[in-house]
Amino acid sequence: MMTLTKPLIAITPGDPCGIGPELAVRLAARPESQEQADIVLVGDLGVIREGERAAGIRLELAPVNNPQRVLAAGRVLHLDTDTISSGDLVPGRHSPESTRSSMSMLATAVDLVQGGGAAGILAMPMLRSLPRQGSGDTMDVAEFLALLTDTDRPVCEIAAMSSLWVTSVAGSAPLSEVASMLDRDRIFRTCSVMHEALQSAGLEKPRIAVTSYNPLIAGGGEGGREEQAAVIPAIERARARGMDCEGPFAAETIFKQALSDGIDAVVTMYHDQARIATSLMGFERGLAVYGGLPFRVLSPAHGPMFELAGKGKADPEAAIASFNLLLSTTIRRTPAFRFRGDSGMERKR
Repeated sequence: MMTLTKPLIAITPGDPCGIGPELAVRLAARPESQEQADIVLVGDLGVIREGERAAGIRLELAPVNNPQRVLAAGRVLHLDTDTISSGDLVPGRHSPESTRSSMSMLATAVDLVQGGGAAGILAMPMLRSLPRQGSGDTMDVAEFLALLTDTDRPVCEIAAMSSLWVTSVAGSAPLSEVASMLDRDRIFRTCSVMHEALQSAGLEKPRIAVTSYNPLIAGGGEGGREEQAAVIPAIERARARGMDCEGPFAAETIFKQALSDGIDAVVTMYHDQARIATSLMGFERGLAVYGGLPFRVLSPAHGPMFELAGKGKADPEAAIASFNLLLSTTIRRTPAFRFRGDSGMERKR
């Protein structure tokens, strides 16, 4: 046994019935991954074994209770959990049990990081809509992470692509609730989270465009009540704090403008303003960066892809890109992406 000398990265399998277990195993087995970081897989042994079966890889696992203390040379650490029965672990067959399992494994990884045992988390894909305990409501992964960490900052899922990063102020809240959520402080704090996330990825002075809530801002109009009361004051406050924030812009035009004018990020007001545009731009090939947390959490953006689960066909490209960006933002502090004018998933290795 030997003392840990490299950063320790916690990897969770995501939904155990999706492609996440296979991706976790493939990533942990890469010599490049093991050269750059020590890895602890956080999840049920049965889930990890299923990932090995799908990937055609057998890992030499070192079971641990406290990964912060020791590392078994040449072996991947494994922090075991007990979250799903073998009868519910069926590749490609999603169930409420597999969703709860993914949440529990992620919660264990969060506890590990908060206890000082790991530098950050690479979470393999899980469902975006998660059950809220004690009610019939749902929440997204960003809100779940906010609850786990008890942070008072907005936690944002940032769609990170090589040419543009995008998030929304209201997250996945229902449209009926969005207007009431758009106060100047929340918008300002979301801009701050985006600014810090881009700086941590190696961009010293990021340019951020902020959209309007109402469509009337298009054509030179001043917008409506929300723009005057919240959006414009938030942008002015951000600029006064030294952030390069511009806007408000019409959501239907800003994305094309951002790509041509060297804007690095867009902060939208609500989910569909962001997601429709990023889906057309190929976000499924990108990464999800969870900004606003006291530590880094990243995930491939493509979702659990149940249709490919257990078949050995999972493409690890987005998982590898997530791993590289996680290392750059937590350890190396050097750019993981080229910004402005890129195409595809280009990154510095």
